[in-house]
Amino acid sequence: MKNADEENSIDAIKSLEERLEQQIYLVLPNPSFRAALKDHLKDSTIYQRRREIGAIWVASLGLTLIVVLLGTIIYAIVKPRGLPES
Repeated sequence: MKNADEENSIDAIKSLEERLEQQIYLVLPNPSFRAALKDHLKDSTIYQRRREIGAIWVASLGLTLIVVLLGTIIYAIVKPRGLPES
């Protein structure tokens, strides 16, 4: 009995999907609208702030990497060698 109910539910869903597919058509945005929207978003203050924050983040990560590498190199050169144990 359960299989028959499941099959009826699946058939009902498939028929609903088919009816919706016939009623709804694919809508594509106008290319000029997309270009205008893209330009508007690029000029917005929030997008500019986001780019600035991203640039600061990348610069700080790069600076951190350089400092860590320099510290590692300096430590490798200067570290005490052969000190007697106390």
